[in-house]
Amino acid sequence: MKVKIMGRPPLPRITRLRKMQIVYSGALTFDEFDNVVQQVLAEKKPGSKPIAQKTINIAQAVLVDGKGCSDVAKEHQMTYQRVRDICLKFLANSEKRNWVVLDVRVPADFKSEIEALVAEKLQEMLDQQQNVASPTTGEQA
Repeated sequence: MKVKIMGRPPLPRITRLRKMQIVYSGALTFDEFDNVVQQVLAEKKPGSKPIAQKTINIAQAVLVDGKGCSDVAKEHQMTYQRVRDICLKFLANSEKRNWVVLDVRVPADFKSEIEALVAEKLQEMLDQQQNVASPTTGEQA
């Protein structure tokens, strides 16, 4: 049995791409996506065409809202490849660009234990990142 691990629980739908490029539906939170959009807008060269709001909406639909690339492509009357490329452009500016997908094969008896362990460790990591990003005000949990 394959266990696909990414981001935070629950596990997002995964859309496979050519050459093992993967767009994770629901891979980013709204705040993470907002930061990525600001980075993409800041990197635009002077005189180049601005990024359309439609492009941002397409990336948000896949990366934040969790819709599949194919579904979003149909909604916007675009090709799957164009939606994938838009999402990859935004993901490239994400802090999660160096995350990997692990295929782990374990006995069925250990499945829930492994999933719980991974979810716990990912949550710890995300909590640490949030604590670094926004220092606490001296309160303890």
